[in-house]
Amino acid sequence: GMVLEGSNIATIYAYVDASFGVHYDMKSHTGSLISLGKGAIHAKSNKQRLMTKSSTESELVGLSDTLPMVIWVRNFLLEQGYNVNPAIIYQDNMSTIAMAKKGKSTNERTRHINIRYFFVKDKIESEEVTIEYLQTDEMIADLLTKPLQGEKFRRLRNLAWSILRGCVGNIL
Repeated sequence: GMVLEGSNIATIYAYVDASFGVHYDMKSHTGSLISLGKGAIHAKSNKQRLMTKSSTESELVGLSDTLPMVIWVRNFLLEQGYNVNPAIIYQDNMSTIAMAKKGKSTNERTRHINIRYFFVKDKIESEEVTIEYLQTDEMIADLLTKPLQGEKFRRLRNLAWSILRGCVGNIL
């Protein structure tokens, strides 16, 4: 059965992924999952509202759209009296991580991105969140962005819903 519990309330783990241009109107799709160490306490799969020009940009939009829920969970736990570490957000796109940490474009192709997406940098600098690389094969949010089959589907599903014990990004 599915388990909904926190094995480590001190740390929030978020997994964010995007699929670039997958909808009929060429908009991208975001999937995100938030955990307190055992199973998902929040999961979301949605079409992005704006048009992106690259996979890096679609990943950044997904990160930006997921961050408010991560901050809400963190603030909720703080208000309940828990000591909470900076949330860890896992991302499988190195260019997106670099852009989020720098708060600016890494090349000419992405200079057009709106400044509002760089509030992620402010949250990193305030030590509310960190962003860490996670290999694509281990990205649990893939469940929410694309059709998966076979062993990869079963492994990620089991990790996301704590059906079996395993280890992806140190959550279990």
